[in-house]
Amino acid sequence: LELEMSEEIQNYSDVLVINNEGKALFLKRTATDEFEPSVFGFPGGKIEPNESAQEAGARELMEETGLTFSEIVPLDVIDNEDGSVSNYFAVKFSDYDNKIEISKEHEKFEFFDEMEIEKQDVIMRQNERFARLIMNAKKSLTNLEKMEEGQEFEINGVMYVVKDGKPVLKEEETEIEAAAEKPNEEEKKEGEKDAEIEEVEAAKEQAPPAPAEKNEAALTKEDVMAMIKEFAQ
Repeated sequence: LELEMSEEIQNYSDVLVINNEGKALFLKRTATDEFEPSVFGFPGGKIEPNESAQEAGARELMEETGLTFSEIVPLDVIDNEDGSVSNYFAVKFSDYDNKIEISKEHEKFEFFDEMEIEKQDVIMRQNERFARLIMNAKKSLTNLEKMEEGQEFEINGVMYVVKDGKPVLKEEETEIEAAAEKPNEEEKKEGEKDAEIEEVEAAKEQAPPAPAEKNEAALTKEDVMAMIKEFAQ
């Protein structure tokens, strides 16, 4: 039953790549595509097992466009009518340091703003949703640029914190800080061992010299004479 449900209901991750003109990157599916041919959609796709939504978004973006980003900004999570969930992320695009190389699944790419996308043929006729997402993506990226280091913010009930100008899950940042503060166990043991050796050496130097042990085998002249006298008797 779980296998059948996993095959019927699939979750997705899409990425809005926003250029300097405030337009989002769209990919046009090929005319021979079995599902929704010749329509535009964001780069993205299905979330694989044991893969987070953010990891899936970054992977699909690389596979479909050749673009790689270390961080993509969480944007929105939308429940679809078929029971699936669509996760949306955003990222800033620069023509100077990125080159788009689309996959064989698509025939071309275009950049559209929220007004232009309303006139295009898009996947599942989600023109209104796409227009709203483009506006939210531009707003989120602009707000992120204004945020200070360490500032916290919330998206769909999930807390994030700004780290090096990028959003990081609050829980992940806490774990990173805890790991940095926690000393290495091996180094800690070595340090304790060295401290014990130093304490022992210091104690030896401060301790008074031990008294010389008495030689029980040494005999006086009187003792020898007494023994001879006793033997003679």
